[in-house]
Amino acid sequence: MATLPSPRPKPVIPAAPPHRVLPPVVRDAVRVKFRRADNVVKEVVDERAFLLDDRGEEMIVLNPVGTMVWDELDEPRGADAIAAALVDRFEDVSLADLERDVDAFLQELRELGLVVAVNER
Repeated sequence: MATLPSPRPKPVIPAAPPHRVLPPVVRDAVRVKFRRADNVVKEVVDERAFLLDDRGEEMIVLNPVGTMVWDELDEPRGADAIAAALVDRFEDVSLADLERDVDAFLQELRELGLVVAVNER
């Protein structure tokens, strides 16, 4: 009868340290707020906003959630304030996740020239 080698112990892989997620809207100790860019034209059809930039070159169609975020920009607001205002409208979405999504969306709108950042110290 052959002797089986004794099993080697499995290497112990330390658990990854808990990651720390910093709020995406805090950059260089400045809380970033956004406002709509001047001269952006908006029309809403079936809960979707159609945005046209001031040059008339870009038309962006927002889904209903994007339209909700756009509507929250009646005055300069940060992703944190917008997420806090909208979080109760969604099931199974944490405030932190919504804030990250709103921040990413605002950054996209900023790149398209549809919103501008307003910094406050």
